[in-house]
Order: sequence, then structure tokens, then C-alpha cells
Amino acid sequence: MRTHLVLSAAFVAASLGAAVPLKNNGSGHFSLIAKARPRGSRDFLRDWKAAHRRWGKKHLLPASKATLDGGWFSPALQHRWCVSMAKLVVEASVTAEPLLRDQAYVMDVEFGTPAQKLKMMFDTGSSDLWVKSTDTIYSTHKEGPRPPQYAPGNSSTSTLVDKAKWSIQYLDNSAASGIVYRDTLRLGDFEIRNVPVESALTMSPELEEETSVSGIMGLAKQLPNNISPPTASFLSLLRSQLKAPVFTVDLRRNATSRFDFGYINESMATENITWLDSNPLSDHWEVELDRTAWLGKSFTWVYHKFQATVDTGTSLLFLPEPLARRYWAAVPSAKKDELFDAYAFSCKYSEKLPDLLFKLPKSEHLIRIPGRYLNYGPLESEPSICWGGMQSDLDLSATILGDVMLKALFVAFDVDKNRVGFANKVLHDVL
Repeated sequence: MRTHLVLSAAFVAASLGAAVPLKNNGSGHFSLIAKARPRGSRDFLRDWKAAHRRWGKKHLLPASKATLDGGWFSPALQHRWCVSMAKLVVEASVTAEPLLRDQAYVMDVEFGTPAQKLKMMFDTGSSDLWVKSTDTIYSTHKEGPRPPQYAPGNSSTSTLVDKAKWSIQYLDNSAASGIVYRDTLRLGDFEIRNVPVESALTMSPELEEETSVSGIMGLAKQLPNNISPPTASFLSLLRSQLKAPVFTVDLRRNATSRFDFGYINESMATENITWLDSNPLSDHWEVELDRTAWLGKSFTWVYHKFQATVDTGTSLLFLPEPLARRYWAAVPSAKKDELFDAYAFSCKYSEKLPDLLFKLPKSEHLIRIPGRYLNYGPLESEPSICWGGMQSDLDLSATILGDVMLKALFVAFDVDKNRVGFANKVLHDVL
């Protein structure tokens, strides 16, 4: 399911080259440390917009619904809320925040010879490896600042691929396009040669504004990239070079995280990993869940079967509307704004949010998301009200298991066996 990309060039039955030769440490595996985005940049409205830009349905939100009804929302607060929401509607149609800002973890990857260190985001929801570069022509953000850029002219191992082009367009019509090089990449002590690198020539103003990230490295299961003529995705090139075609994600809340490739360090989990088959018809890491519960006075398992995409590139957790509605109904004071389908609650309950539980299909394995993880944080305009880190997927084209959930778990991806593994882990929160 390619709901968040529109291919602007037809694929032809050609290839950009043979398998990628690789020089490494002989172990067939490597690890990368991901640094958390500075806490000060955390912004619910931005992340909510980014998720809808990435996975949203193609329709406009009715500005006339920007209201909240009764409850603990005072008339003055309703007014401030509506002003905030109205501003967001305008921004979403005129100066929308860039897609990249929904990604929370940045890793250093070296490009070229001599090495150029770029700030890259590893994203299980996309497949392209594209970067801002010295080729990029800025139309609005001409004076900077800018993130580290790829400079193909300064790399002795860089080669321009003749007639190769790429183009991406997102649901909000923001876009990027450019040319393709082959160059050497270094990930930790792994060196991969002749990797196709998509160098941006032009970008929408929304994408120009992102200054903390150089580009994206996509790890989607089998989603084709946007290079024409077609070439294998970065993940498909990497998989054959690993000791085992697997990678794991250990995201952490407000702390350093890590991605491991080629092996599974089971000591990162507090229990055995339970594997779920990924939907073979989906290009994404999509799994099926069916039993959900939350702790409280009326604890009960809710049977609701749904397909969900595991996406490290989405900050929030989006569950089916019936589950989201029932969860927040168990939280005193929780309300939802109908314009954005966004739940908020009184911050005085932030330490009392019920833990969210999933019983993995065909097992008795319970995975737990602590209630405190479901508190995104206070509204900027009203610190006594907090946003929910779990929201409804009503206006999305998919149910998304984003970072709010993934930070509580150890997650493994098996490329050859088309499956995703989950386990609980020791949580060392930095609050």
C-alpha cells in the first residue's frame, strides 16, 4: 500500500546496476546510535500534521468544526483552543511543516571519500535514500541555516548515473526531485560501495525549512523507491550483505536509541520475542492485532481485529477509532476536538493514564505501553491541558504503530521471513 507517495515517473524494465559490493568488519552486522531530537522541539500539532501528511486521507478538514463542547473546557479556553486550531488550518494549507519533522531520531552516516558525515533518519515507512546536497537549488530558504549537505563533487568515489532521475510527491503536494549518484556509504564500521544516492535538485519550501536532518534512509519492507529507471531499494541491497537479514529497533523515550543490523541482541528484551507475520500483500511492515485492553476498574479484553503498520517515522500512535474512543472514555476529563480527531485531557491525570496492553495473536504474550507514554505533553497555550500520545486513525489511510508505542518495546524485523517481532524491555525513562 503506497498511500503516502505518488510516483511521477513511469518505471521501465531497466536496472541501475548489479549487486552492491561491500567491505566490512567481517562480522556481517553493525549498530548505529540514534540521538533523540532535542526535547524543546517537541510539538504535538506539528507531529499530528506530519502524520496526516504522511498517511492521511485526501480531504480537507472543515474549519467550522474547530470547537470543544462543555466539560472542563471553559469558554475562555475554548476560544484559545479555537484560535490555535484555526491557525493550524491556515498553516496546513499555506506553510505546512515538512514531513521530516515527524522523525525523531537522527544518526550519523558517512557518504563518499573522504567521508562526509550527514544527519540521516532511518525510516521503516519509506524506501528512498535521498539527501539534500550541493546540487540543491533553494527557492525560499536561500540564506540557511542548513543541515550538513552531501557534496558529490568532493567525493572521489562519486559517479553520476546517466539519465537516472527520482521524484517524490507527498499527500499535501510537497515534493522533491533530483538526480542519482553512486557512492560509498559507511554505517558504523560497515562500508557499502556503489550505493544509489538520490540527490535533491529541487524541493518544496516546506522541505527546505528542515534544518536538522540531511535526508532519509528508507527501510520499508518492499516498497519500491522512486528512481527511474528502477533500482533496488537500500534495504534490499543491504540484506544480502548481512550475516542474517534482520534488523532491530530499540527506541528510547528522551534518550539515546539504537538500530542493530544483521543480528538480534535478545538481551535487549526482558522476555522471548513473539513474531507476527507481516501482510504479504503490503509493501510496509504491516501486522495484525486483535486483542487490546487497558488497566483500570473495568479491565476487560476488547476483541477488535485490525492491520497496523510499524513506522519509526511517525511520532504518534494511531489506533482504530473504537479503541481510541473507549480508552480515552476511561480517562476523566478527556475530550476530542472533531476538527482534528485529537484527544486531550486535564494534565492532572497525566500520571494516572491507564497502561495500554496488547495480547499478541495466537499467543498469551502481553506487550505493555505505560500510561505515562500516552501523555504527549501540555498545550502551549494552556499548560493545564495535555495532548494524548495515542490518537484515532479515523482520518488516516492506515493504522500506525508509531514511536509512542515503539519506545516501550524491543522490535525486530525479519526481511527474509516477512515478519515483525515484539518484546517488552526494561525502561529507563529520562523524565
